[in-house]
Amino acid sequence: MGVVPSRSFLRKTFGLCCAALLAGSLTVNAADKKKKKKKAPSGPQWYQTFNYGPALATVTKLPKSIIVKSQVIKVGGHNVVYDTEMMSFNGAFEGALKLEGTPWDGRHGGNPKSPNKVAIESGVGPGWAKNGSFEDPRKYGPLPKDWVKYKGQYRDGDKVVLTYTVGATSVLEMPGFEDGAYTRTINIGKAATDMTVMIARGADFPVSVVGEGITIRKADGNILGDIAAGSAVSAKIVMGKADAKVAPAQDLAAFTKGGPLQWAQTFDVKGIKAAAKGSYVTEEIPLPVNNPWSSRIRFSGFDFFSSGTKAAICTWNGDVWIASGIDKDLEKVTWKRYAAGLFETLGVKIVDDKVYVTGKDQITRLHDLNNDGEADFYENFNNDIKITENFHEFTFDLQTDKEGNFYFAKAAPVRKGGRGFGPTHENHGVVFKISKDGSTSEVVGNGLRAPGGMAVGPNGEITTGENEGTFVPACKINWVKKGSFSGVIHGGNGRKIEQGYDNPLCWLPMTVDNSGGGQVWVDNDQWGPFNGDMLHLSYGRSTVYKVMKQDVDGEVQGGVVALPIKLASSAMRARFNPVDKQLYVSGFRGWQTNAAKESGFQRIRYTGKKVALPKEMKVTKKGVYLTFTEKLDKELAEDKGSYSIKWWNYVWGPQYGSAHFSVDNPDKEAMAKALVSESKSGGTRGGSVSAAAFKGDDVPVKSAKLLEDGKTVFLEIPNIRPVMQMEIALDLETVDGDVIISKVYNSIYKLAEDK
Repeated sequence: MGVVPSRSFLRKTFGLCCAALLAGSLTVNAADKKKKKKKAPSGPQWYQTFNYGPALATVTKLPKSIIVKSQVIKVGGHNVVYDTEMMSFNGAFEGALKLEGTPWDGRHGGNPKSPNKVAIESGVGPGWAKNGSFEDPRKYGPLPKDWVKYKGQYRDGDKVVLTYTVGATSVLEMPGFEDGAYTRTINIGKAATDMTVMIARGADFPVSVVGEGITIRKADGNILGDIAAGSAVSAKIVMGKADAKVAPAQDLAAFTKGGPLQWAQTFDVKGIKAAAKGSYVTEEIPLPVNNPWSSRIRFSGFDFFSSGTKAAICTWNGDVWIASGIDKDLEKVTWKRYAAGLFETLGVKIVDDKVYVTGKDQITRLHDLNNDGEADFYENFNNDIKITENFHEFTFDLQTDKEGNFYFAKAAPVRKGGRGFGPTHENHGVVFKISKDGSTSEVVGNGLRAPGGMAVGPNGEITTGENEGTFVPACKINWVKKGSFSGVIHGGNGRKIEQGYDNPLCWLPMTVDNSGGGQVWVDNDQWGPFNGDMLHLSYGRSTVYKVMKQDVDGEVQGGVVALPIKLASSAMRARFNPVDKQLYVSGFRGWQTNAAKESGFQRIRYTGKKVALPKEMKVTKKGVYLTFTEKLDKELAEDKGSYSIKWWNYVWGPQYGSAHFSVDNPDKEAMAKALVSESKSGGTRGGSVSAAAFKGDDVPVKSAKLLEDGKTVFLEIPNIRPVMQMEIALDLETVDGDVIISKVYNSIYKLAEDK
């Protein structure tokens, strides 16, 4: 009688055969795809016909200057440019703004720009004097709030009214174009002090005033407008044409009440439900992709209103949409465009049913003043964050803590291609905190490169994703504390290599996560056995991971395991619906991701069926404890052959990413070389083993023991030690016969006492 192979052996052999067949089929499909040549696109690109509304917040390049926080406002076939950091009028030109750069044509570098010839360019600097001076005291960021403060913009049809303060004086201003001249209508109820507005810096063109309260003069090559203390101003500054016939200055308060609908059309869709075949099913809400405004739907951040039946979702190109009718059946979900023209929006948070959205320039609080379903007032909630013109200055996510403070994560300005950094300052690569009322801000954590998303846990735990690159040897989940440094060194943060960095919760190899998204904490017991746990989203792998966290003497470490969830697009943001308690995920395809669709808004619904996965992990001086969601088959659980463990280290340094380096036989020469040249492309990692071939040291398991609870396995590892990356492959079954074939990826910094 022959030897009867174990269930584990049979399953592994069958799995290998299937994998080989699948690999072959994938190879054929890939080859077939290569034969099909893509046709060159014909006609205008989407961004050339994109209707972003009457104004766009962006970096704007004029022939002689760059405005990093600008509002480009349409006025009768022309555009005018304002700098919201200094409340200055910077230029005007005929024709459309040319949209260039990463969110538009995909290039690394470039920004929206005016035509090469503009009608007016009035220089860069403060728009209003302080104590008679226009000297700019800053290098980056807005002017001090007691000098000028941008408060937002009202929209009424095609009219845009800017509201701001100069010292203690409130100002309303509306640009226009009349009879060949550009105009600035200014309303001031009463000037608190003498005031001077900069009309043109170092430029000379015809200027006149219609109305009361502003006197024009020239000084030091500039054109200025003086306002006497106590004066009420209702005037129109006319620029560029000496004899222009313009209407009297208007009372701008009339345009601050809410205007007519700009985007009246709505879009009804029917959700795509899924049969309950597994523990979790993915259900899709179709997107309003075929809209008349050429708005490219690439959904990033979102949040739910208190009803749970409505969500606000932003797009990379600056829209905010409202989805209504989200219920159990998803029979009729209605999409409505709510706001547009914001600055590369990648995060949304709803507080007291008011929509807050992050852009590169600020957090904007949106107000629907007349309750018609569209935002009429785009309030500057906080614009303290400093930026440059770099393409990579993404502002990721928007979260709040239980005290109501806001948080987002800001990327560092990498060079084209992703290696190294451009000009930097102290706000690059940080977690930024803004007070509940928006009045103050601070940097909480530093040393980030491309934190694609973040989370704030129920007890104030702050985490971010991270993308491999300079000073980031592999993707990771950062565990951020006040004053922590996550490892990315650039001139703006002044960190030195010898100071080291704070460890992440865990490192993640490129096969697991090549571009991190956000995180979310499970806040209910209706979504399976993970209430109170954290989930991590992989934007690059379109995967949701369960995070296992361990605290050893204040050092946080842990690992991840993939959940049995299949997504149609990338996993960028996730939130639990406050009513149906299910997980919703949004994402788009903008950079390195395997997302099948360009964008998605999906519900991950728990079916009630058992989930068979690791849930908790503890590493001690004797080995690894893994606790599962279900009781395990004892024979397989205690079979050492059911486990395969590897480990390796990375090299942290100024090079882009890192290869895997041996823990057991460290190649010190190769590791030193990895600090000066990219190690992923060559060199040795374990003696004579090539970088491409080395997948980690094999780690023997001395014994495997199933504990009394029937769910916890102890893997005895005699030479266990701190390592940057461990991989534990599992091939088990539950007592009910459910198969568990999975891998855990974790990091070890400290070994706990074994009790």
